[in-house]
Amino acid sequence: MRVSWLAVPFVSAISVSCASASHSHAHSDADAGPDTAEQIVPSAACPGATEPGAHGLTSFELGRVVALGGTEVAVVFCNPMMTAPPSDLLFTIILSDHSAIPDTDPMKGSYLATDRIRVDSGLTWDGSGVFAGDHHGKGYLTVPSQTPSGAPVLGPGTTKMTLHVAGIGDSSADFEWEQRYLQY
Repeated sequence: MRVSWLAVPFVSAISVSCASASHSHAHSDADAGPDTAEQIVPSAACPGATEPGAHGLTSFELGRVVALGGTEVAVVFCNPMMTAPPSDLLFTIILSDHSAIPDTDPMKGSYLATDRIRVDSGLTWDGSGVFAGDHHGKGYLTVPSQTPSGAPVLGPGTTKMTLHVAGIGDSSADFEWEQRYLQY
């Protein structure tokens, strides 16, 4: 199943795919669409970030939200909000489910793609705040900022970045950021 959502102003369309039509953690208003970033992305969602960030951006502007069955998934691109960004690309993943968060392991097939480069190795996941069965959880996905050959993932010519997050139950989603969010 493929669905597109426009979550909030300034947020690009998000592509969603589910491995099966039935999701084991269905929610009665799952077809109502995702909440807005303001509803599920807390301010200061990123460790070491300030609101607004070093480039005047907030977690609301850098957050992308999608509903996967009954689970709402928000992803915040942290680097533009940090005074001293980490050497790699940092994303906060926030899960909210009124029933129960499904088993979550973004290491199962997640990748980052730009209009120039795809990175599908070297990603790390700190899911110490995400527990299957809970209603809310937060974890951190880190993506190398350089390819194994040393090429920067985000360069002056990068116009779009897509983070494909897999392993949220049997679902996955694409979260996109345009060029204006990539120049930090």
